[in-house]
Amino acid sequence: MYAIFAKAFPTHVRAFGTGFAVGVGRGGSVLAPILAGFLFTAGLGLPTVAIIMALGSLLAAGVLSMLKLSPEAPEAEAGEERSEIRG
Repeated sequence: MYAIFAKAFPTHVRAFGTGFAVGVGRGGSVLAPILAGFLFTAGLGLPTVAIIMALGSLLAAGVLSMLKLSPEAPEAEAGEERSEIRG
């Protein structure tokens, strides 16, 4: 996942983007057992709870598949592009 983040986020926001994505994942790790407990308490069976819990992973896989990954320009080329834009 970290390799995908390296290509998905531009250099100037990479640390924030990676931290945010990891934080969302950790939040899901905290909330998932609580949600499962509520679902079991509501009388749902194991297969139903398993399917509901799998929807989070399916959603994450869908979002990852829609990322546009493009190679980052080397610093020398990026500097040339900036100077062309300015002048």
